[in-house]
Amino acid sequence: MKLTSGGPLPAGAIAHAAWNDLCIRELKRTVRDSEQHVIRRPVYELGVQYCFHRKHVSKALGAVDLIKRAIAEPGLGRASGKSNTRLVYSDVSLLERALEVASQRYG
Repeated sequence: MKLTSGGPLPAGAIAHAAWNDLCIRELKRTVRDSEQHVIRRPVYELGVQYCFHRKHVSKALGAVDLIKRAIAEPGLGRASGKSNTRLVYSDVSLLERALEVASQRYG
């Protein structure tokens, strides 16, 4: 998901980006059964980028948790080499509004 800085980002776009990052994370994984046989191969290549910082995406339990991690540690995203990530983390008040939207949409 590519975010643009042409105007102020709506909080809903940030909330959706969090949800989308978690969907991408799941589709990047190889799923194995208890005997380590591959059940599902990754749908996305490893190069598909997240909007949020990968450290936060990898540990998040859901979209709300992902946004909470971004609010708690915005410096990580602001120091990212990716312009999307820097944009998402640039405004903590926007992340807080996105948290409210994500709580309503995604629980």
